[in-house]
Amino acid sequence: MTRPIHPLTGADPATLFRVLMQNGSPRAKFLPALSGMVASALLRLPSTGLERAYVEVRAEARAQMPAPIFILGHWRSGTTHLFNLLSGAPGLTYAAPVPTGMPWDFLLLGRALRPLLHRAIPDERGIDAMTVTPNAPQEDEIALASMTRPSYYHGVYFPRRFREQMRRGLFFDGCTPAEVAGWQRALRLFTEKVSLNAGGRQVLIKNPAHTAKIRQLRAVWPDARFVHIVRNPYHVYQSTQRMFAALLDMVALQDWDPAEVEAVILESYPRMMDALVSDSCELASDRFIEVRFETLEADPLGTVAAIADRLGLADPEGLVSAAKRHLDSVSGYRKQTRSVPPEVAEIVEHHWGRQLEHWGYARPVANREGAGS
Repeated sequence: MTRPIHPLTGADPATLFRVLMQNGSPRAKFLPALSGMVASALLRLPSTGLERAYVEVRAEARAQMPAPIFILGHWRSGTTHLFNLLSGAPGLTYAAPVPTGMPWDFLLLGRALRPLLHRAIPDERGIDAMTVTPNAPQEDEIALASMTRPSYYHGVYFPRRFREQMRRGLFFDGCTPAEVAGWQRALRLFTEKVSLNAGGRQVLIKNPAHTAKIRQLRAVWPDARFVHIVRNPYHVYQSTQRMFAALLDMVALQDWDPAEVEAVILESYPRMMDALVSDSCELASDRFIEVRFETLEADPLGTVAAIADRLGLADPEGLVSAAKRHLDSVSGYRKQTRSVPPEVAEIVEHHWGRQLEHWGYARPVANREGAGS
């Protein structure tokens, strides 16, 4: 697999230094990539400083930004598919590839280099066959991993400490209050910059890593709204295994242990789901909606309309029209059909039995791999 430009190339020197100090050096064959990250961080210092000053003088506009809408759900639950369907809504905006890859510099330097940067964007996501365009919606975790700690991506980049960094990035395990506050500041800054870049529009954010963080997100934006998509855990398990294997092959800078990755997948899903259920139970009905992937797949436009109605989104007809245009654009995509072996089903039932019972999912005969997860 051809490796893309490493995501940490967009980090600032302080974040890059702290991540390296915490996780150790890459393998020798990746030292040239590390040199590129360091050079990029240092060469961008003047533009980063200029952009910081530019953002500071826009404090009034940033303060008027509406609270974001968050799409939550475990990896491979259909979050990307739902993100794509909602991202064309009038009045909403989202992080595209350039802001995600250059979180410190996309308003000024990124705009100047946009034609060059667009040519560097890979044609596909790498974890599946979904195409990537210069305007494709992206999750904010790659940006956050280049701005602050913690982030689960630091475990993906430096998998010798995979379990520790996954727990820190997903659940703030072992994080100090100062680290959590720093993460919240970085998230707010990046989100406000995305909104500024779109003239102050409301930001739509999709990130599976936020699924267990409703409480911390609401501490930043008390009026935030949330859409949770849930999918049959049997399907989620196998697809998540393939996703992490592909992701680690693309961006890991150290050797990784498949057994540890498997253990983290099995332990993370129940914790994410338990935190989501606990933190969402107190939300008003117009602040939280849960949809099933199977319902979205069967009736995508009806599901989008229900989300717009429940959350009180502006111009629901425009949202449905945009969703239809997206569906037409991906009509040629074909999903793979996969079975769930009995031994795999038993693993899921043993580790994720409470979640199967909570959402009422039964063992499937065959698994149809979702188009956008």
